[in-house]
Amino acid sequence: PQIHLNWAAFEERRERLEVAREALDHIDRGMPGLIAITLRRAGIERRSGNMAEGGNILKKAVEDSSEKETRGFWAVKYVNYLLYLVKDLEAAKTFLREEIEKKFERKAAVC
Repeated sequence: PQIHLNWAAFEERRERLEVAREALDHIDRGMPGLIAITLRRAGIERRSGNMAEGGNILKKAVEDSSEKETRGFWAVKYVNYLLYLVKDLEAAKTFLREEIEKKFERKAAVC
């Protein structure tokens, strides 16, 4: 995967964002769920000014996480994205509330 990350970074520096996205999508299809790839994809969108798509990538990572540790990791990344980059406090609060409710629902279902 490192060669694809380097290739994507090279293409992004050359302002060929579509090629950079394709390189990351290629490795993501072959090895889904790699943290570095997802973070790089969100970063490319953020740096290109596509804040909504960057957020969507991180939110999808939260939703696709099955283990509690990785779900928490992605939730923190997404909330930080909303707070510090998008500057949307209400969206961050809403997301956190929903995540807490889901956690209690899953816990109640187990008991």
